[in-house]
Amino acid sequence: MDWEPEKYHDEFQDNLKNLIQTKLEGGKIAEVEKPKKLAPVVDLMAALKQSLAEMEGKKKPAARAGREAAAGAKRSRRG
Repeated sequence: MDWEPEKYHDEFQDNLKNLIQTKLEGGKIAEVEKPKKLAPVVDLMAALKQSLAEMEGKKKPAARAGREAAAGAKRSRRG
């Protein structure tokens, strides 16, 4: 399957050229509607800090279990 660039048409470039031509001729330009409601902004750093604080008490047992599982996996590969 080859890419055939002639099958595609750059509508953005055509719209931009039409907009420029309309402005040059002094015509009216349609306003674009602004979004009515923006999505809430999430503070990722605060969420990360909260998650780390919640995991602080659970950190040591999980790390130990992880090492034991890794050691077991190594033994099973060897023999």
